[in-house]
Amino acid sequence: MRQEIRSLILVVLATSILAFIPSANAAVPDWVHQAAEKPVGPLDPEINAVVLLDDVKYTIVGGDDIVERYRRAVKIVRNEGR
Repeated sequence: MRQEIRSLILVVLATSILAFIPSANAAVPDWVHQAAEKPVGPLDPEINAVVLLDDVKYTIVGGDDIVERYRRAVKIVRNEGR
């Protein structure tokens, strides 16, 4: 009987913890998914990573205020590319 209660408590605890962990896929912006779908083509054996997207966007907010935003997506081909 104690083993059944202990197992039930563990299942409820694990389910509660998993319910609060956000999905890893939900936090990824659409532009990252779009960049990841681009074909890379044949690679040289010495290449460890490939830049899929390297984007800079400038926005003028006020008279003299400029906001600069960078977006970069890199596909790691080998462990050495980390």
